Amino acid sequence: MTYDFVRRLLDDQSVLHILGDGEQSKSYIHVSDVVLAMLIVTDRGWNGIEVFNVGTGDYVTVAEIADLVVKRMGLTEVRFEYAGGTRGWKGDVPIVRFKSEKLAFLGWRCGHSSVEALLDSIDANISEAALAVRDGRRQPEPAVDSERHYANRR
Repeated sequence: MTYDFVRRLLDDQSVLHILGDGEQSKSYIHVSDVVLAMLIVTDRGWNGIEVFNVGTGDYVTVAEIADLVVKRMGLTEVRFEYAGGTRGWKGDVPIVRFKSEKLAFLGWRCGHSSVEALLDSIDANISEAALAVRDGRRQPEPAVDSERHYANRR
């Protein structure tokens, strides 16, 4: 999501097209916290198939993420344009909650909040885009064509 938001705002700093109503609420985890969880499980002798939820315990809405991206990019007066209702796209789950008690019992603790993880993601996307511009490269295309999804929701 931060990838799409950064690139959309690089193209047009006056408006940010957002799939959904902005109220979708999820936990966003830093990759280092996921790796730590995996290491703790394997260090504790995990063997076989078992499910462990890895979550931050906090939640951020899409609208809050849009605000973070706008602020991190130093922009002002960006209009948010929402489309797609409560779900941004077919199959989107608007509210996701994870319970990580099973991992906590093994000693795992999340080291980053959702906002901290998102800020790292935003900063990385801004840096990557700046390098692409500096080097005269075309920016990489997103894995999902969210503009096409957005157009289909109008």
